[in-house]
Amino acid sequence: MNRFAAVVMGLALGVVPPALAADMPKAAPSSPAAPAVAAAPFGLEWGLSKEELEAKGIKLAEVPTNEGSQRFSATGLSKLVAGVETVVVDFGFDNRLWKVIAASEDFPNDPYGFKVKARYGELNDILTEKYGKGKATHRTGGSIYDEARYFLAGLNGGKSWHFTTYSASGLSIELSVRAKDSDTGYWVLIYNNTELAKGYDKAKANREKSAL
Repeated sequence: MNRFAAVVMGLALGVVPPALAADMPKAAPSSPAAPAVAAAPFGLEWGLSKEELEAKGIKLAEVPTNEGSQRFSATGLSKLVAGVETVVVDFGFDNRLWKVIAASEDFPNDPYGFKVKARYGELNDILTEKYGKGKATHRTGGSIYDEARYFLAGLNGGKSWHFTTYSASGLSIELSVRAKDSDTGYWVLIYNNTELAKGYDKAKANREKSAL
């Protein structure tokens, strides 16, 4: 299973931090200099269609979902941060970009999570400067998972959480540390356009209503 498939499977099954399975907690207000909501990460723009992205030279490969949403892995993006392995774009049900997910390369042989936490800290500093201070949830799972050497084991087993949420005008963002196994970590960034998300939720509810 590739990195994005694992992330999507986690989202589908609810094996994610509470902030990903429900509405994200509200972080402290961002500064007045927060970026315009039209600008999405990695050189993208919210609300664009699949065809408009492809016209910009971005290569899209479909990632099937069990809910019917139009979701694709994207390559050829004009802007990326170091260490990104996979970027996924979600056009919902009405062909408008509303969610962007990025997952990093693996950080292997590090059960303490030193390397992935260091990168998480760097990205947190950048996001804080751009969007304002976020709300951090760093919780270990008790028992052996309170020991530093079991940091990734706790994340992998769903016993521990390590993520921060940020909010700006029209945006919700989450940065998290995940674990592929007890020795291999990676980080994930999830951006939601909150206004477009309302349309996604409404369309999803209507589709489910018609299916039942």
